[in-house]
Amino acid sequence: MHVINFIAQHFNNIELEYKLEKVNTICAFTGEKISEGYRLKDIISSSFTDYEYIKFQSEHVSRGVGLVLSSRLINGKSGLRNYSYFVTQDEIRILKSNEVEEYLLKEKPTPFVFCITFNGKKHTSFKAIINYSSNNFTIQTDIAPVLVKKKDLDIIYPILKNRYTIIDKNDKKPKTFFTKDEILYGCNNYSKIEKYGINIYYNEENVLKYYRNTMLIKLLTFILQKQIKE
Repeated sequence: MHVINFIAQHFNNIELEYKLEKVNTICAFTGEKISEGYRLKDIISSSFTDYEYIKFQSEHVSRGVGLVLSSRLINGKSGLRNYSYFVTQDEIRILKSNEVEEYLLKEKPTPFVFCITFNGKKHTSFKAIINYSSNNFTIQTDIAPVLVKKKDLDIIYPILKNRYTIIDKNDKKPKTFFTKDEILYGCNNYSKIEKYGINIYYNEENVLKYYRNTMLIKLLTFILQKQIKE
């Protein structure tokens, strides 16, 4: 099954504002034979830039493509590109920011699709892949795909979480040990390092240096939620 159809199957009850035409052609995105579809020019907006994904000569797209590209798919007000989401055969879950970590870390039923948006402006649906392993999988972001290996996740994510822990929850403006930028690029503020623990910090740096400037650490830092120190 094409990833577009895997996602779109959960929106079969949605009717778009565009006319669904009877056709005998192929889908411009998937190449599959279709007997009904939307006009390509109606579905892609003037701001659409991902033309490399339109791989087949056709003036029409499948109903599934129309759904995943629609800007009114979710509650008639917004599209999938505005959200992070997790998809299985049984359901699609639109994720709140504080739910992303749960779906990242938990055992996932296969097959699944996992998409995370940094800014909600670029499409992720038709770029994603269907995953068949919960230990090694790809998260599609609006910047690039990110390969996540459980062995790497288990090593670096606890470090990132510790660094984004609130030092004193009783402060009027609680601060974490480090900002997200400092977590992502390293910290030059020695007093912060001292408060965190000098030996701990530099031991962790010896681990994190292998992941610097990768999409993996960028994604993991992005989804971090502040932790409360126990």
